[in-house]
Amino acid sequence: MYVFRELAIERLDSLMVLEVSMDGAPLPEGAGVGQAEIAGADPVRVTWHFAPTSDSTHTFILRYRVQGAIETSPEGDRLRWFAIPPDHGYPIAFPSGSLVSAPPEWQAREQRIVANALQALPFGLGAAVLTLFSGLMAVIAAARSFRRE
Repeated sequence: MYVFRELAIERLDSLMVLEVSMDGAPLPEGAGVGQAEIAGADPVRVTWHFAPTSDSTHTFILRYRVQGAIETSPEGDRLRWFAIPPDHGYPIAFPSGSLVSAPPEWQAREQRIVANALQALPFGLGAAVLTLFSGLMAVIAAARSFRRE
């Protein structure tokens, strides 16, 4: 069995995996059971390989360092890094005392904006089609009226 995490490195200078562990035990690099596979350039994909299990809970830890994640601008500098994947079908727990307990507010706000935009997309496309159709009908009507004169 395996689980994986992909880390996009767009807008970064580098990403270095420091440690991959499962249930508190560091895993050596490799593609076999009890090992962690690190592959790819963008995204970097880290895969934990482990023996088949059923009805069990495991803790997977990935420690890494990113460089070049600070964007500078006249308005101010900002860290632009998705520490928590925007889409995940599993719970993410944070250790007590962790500085991160949820996605940063800017990331949560961007996720809400994207979700709202996706919900509004069908209405926007419908409005665009109606506008184009109305404009086309107006052009046809104007062309017919000019022919009659």
